[in-house]
Amino acid sequence: MKKTILCLFLLQTILTATAQKNFIGIIKYRLTVEGGSETITDSMTVVFDNDRVKLIFYLPESLESTVVNEKAFIDDFSEKSSYAVDPVNKSYKKDTLKPFSGFDFVNTRKFASANNNICFVYQSTAPKTGQSVVNNATCLASIDYQNNQIKDYAFLGFQPFITDNRIILDFTTVLSSGKKSRFYVYEITPLETVDYYFDLWGYKQVQ
Repeated sequence: MKKTILCLFLLQTILTATAQKNFIGIIKYRLTVEGGSETITDSMTVVFDNDRVKLIFYLPESLESTVVNEKAFIDDFSEKSSYAVDPVNKSYKKDTLKPFSGFDFVNTRKFASANNNICFVYQSTAPKTGQSVVNNATCLASIDYQNNQIKDYAFLGFQPFITDNRIILDFTTVLSSGKKSRFYVYEITPLETVDYYFDLWGYKQVQ
């Protein structure tokens, strides 16, 4: 009992002491899909700024291919704009930001670890659209890494990266087919500034 009280006290101290400062930096994730004929593993890099998020996906051309294509997307909440960036052709397409989140996450008040980072466990049933084959979803939202300017954010409304102003470090969905998709953190790099990653100087806008 005393150990439990001590743990709760220490946790409360951590929560209180954690500065409410936006995380600025880079987080690298791995993406996996299990339950099919083969396990698929890809990776992505997410750049977090005060009111901007950039996603960089590294996707092989096929399961057998060793050629990896890079695709980048920027969501700018201050401009309310989204950018699909083509690094190869130095071009981008601009659209209106639609900050829709497909999941209603509920904080279970339980704790878990994601790559040695303490997180709150959030759970959700099927997405808000009601049209998905997702049975349930679970995410681990960081206690230490937060963004006070963006409460909830999911890329294309489906892939969540921020909930309750907390950056998500692990996200798992279970599909009705039995397949399980997951992305999880493997590297976190805080930086003073990430302006370089959002600079589109020299890029041309295309339709």
